[in-house]
Amino acid sequence: MSALRLLVLAINAAAGVAVLLIGFVALVVSSETGSARIAGHALDRMPVEIAVGGIDGTLAGGLVLEDVTLAARAGIGKAERALLYFSASSFFARAAVLNRIELRDVVWMPAAAGADGAAAAARPHRPGAPLPIVVRDAAANALTLSGPGGELRLHGLRASGRWVGRRLVVDEFRGDSTGVALTGRGEVDWAGGVSLRADLNWAGRSAGEHAAGYLSVDGTLPTLELRHELLSPAELNLRADAAVGEGPVLELDPLALDTDRGTLTGRGRLALDTTAWELTLDARGESSSAPLPEAGGGRLRFSGQLLPRPEWRRLPSSAAAGG
Repeated sequence: MSALRLLVLAINAAAGVAVLLIGFVALVVSSETGSARIAGHALDRMPVEIAVGGIDGTLAGGLVLEDVTLAARAGIGKAERALLYFSASSFFARAAVLNRIELRDVVWMPAAAGADGAAAAARPHRPGAPLPIVVRDAAANALTLSGPGGELRLHGLRASGRWVGRRLVVDEFRGDSTGVALTGRGEVDWAGGVSLRADLNWAGRSAGEHAAGYLSVDGTLPTLELRHELLSPAELNLRADAAVGEGPVLELDPLALDTDRGTLTGRGRLALDTTAWELTLDARGESSSAPLPEAGGGRLRFSGQLLPRPEWRRLPSSAAAGG
């Protein structure tokens, strides 16, 4: 038998095996039983605990997860339903590529707020995603952040991103909260410590006027660099190094608040509780044009409530100064 004929036979055999393999994969991903088994095995390998009440559909046509519960150190997340639409390339590559994810009625409870928070924090930690996960489009009709201070609802959420190893990247995010439009991006890397970077733009209405701002967060926990720029209706810039304390508390030291009349420098404390917030500043003012009332030093206290109303409005504040 000539070498050429042997080569032709080998190529035909390889092609036949490839066809059989493709046919087998197509059969499995088109089968509800096969799809459920693959999905269950994949969920068991995820770095967070995920429990589902039921699995319907197929990997080829769309997978439906009912009563989804995610337990992580940060808290508990729940969704009434999740629809997953995979790209065909996922079945022949070492990556999970999702063309679209649709989530319905999502609730997130921080670990300290949920009854299962302690249990979630005690769960064994796994290093990262078992294989690269790419999400081209994710949508949620509603996300409710639930805590002792109340609930905050976000609507019309859309996002895209990827999860590779110990790095999670959100390439684009947008949504709406109480009449405030939100857009941004961010990434978390926990290969060595937990590094966080996020940029968020917001715009809404304040007392009948257009209001807009920009927030950036950058650093490695427990220390973050915060910057917020109020762009409209007035210019007010906040710069601070933030230390994440126990519970939803940020210690801001040092802190600088730039206004149209000058700059306040000092330290502060920002306490967050889902919908409630309180900012306390111990600051001294400096002005190049006119004296600031706080120039001798003092304490300012601002507090407010994020309310689920169709129009974002200016929140009431209180101020107290001391020598």
